[in-house]
Amino acid sequence: MTMMQKHIEVYHDSEISGLFVVDGSWGGKVEILRIPHGGKQRATKKLCRVLEVAEVGSRMIDTEVLCCQSALVGECMQGYERDGWRQEDIENLCPNPEEWTLQECRDRLYELGVHHDSTHEIEDMRKLVCDNDEPAEILEWWLITPWLCRHLREIGECVIDNDYGYWWGRQCSGQSIKLDPTFYRIAETMID
Repeated sequence: MTMMQKHIEVYHDSEISGLFVVDGSWGGKVEILRIPHGGKQRATKKLCRVLEVAEVGSRMIDTEVLCCQSALVGECMQGYERDGWRQEDIENLCPNPEEWTLQECRDRLYELGVHHDSTHEIEDMRKLVCDNDEPAEILEWWLITPWLCRHLREIGECVIDNDYGYWWGRQCSGQSIKLDPTFYRIAETMID
């Protein structure tokens, strides 16, 4: 992904007696804010915001993500050449750098390991991204609501929107969906 993804996690540790808020970024610094159990620590604006984002993101997962349907979508994509189930029907499968800044293009090229002349014009950089980037690797498909589909589409996530429903193409697997930073990114935009 080209954007820095936020990961926010809130949990309680009874052994240490406290609520912990982990606010960090993939590949970036992780900050741990500790609120002692029963303590009288005054909440900072930053802590309140982190907690609000965590709450909104968690509620969004509970109400807008309906169920995992990886097998169903995979079967439909494999066996049918119908409208809505073709590879080209997956929105945001390949990055579209048309509106990216020069820095976003440079960041993506760095992630891809593509060396370039830093004096390139913005259109040349966008073309380099298109020429070197690959489609997203979708590992899971989740049935979602139309509202969430719209928000996922806006932040560049892979979605299918056809006559049969709405699905989100999750690009990670093996961890709880509650730990996926995608929903917290949407929550941050809703709170701002």
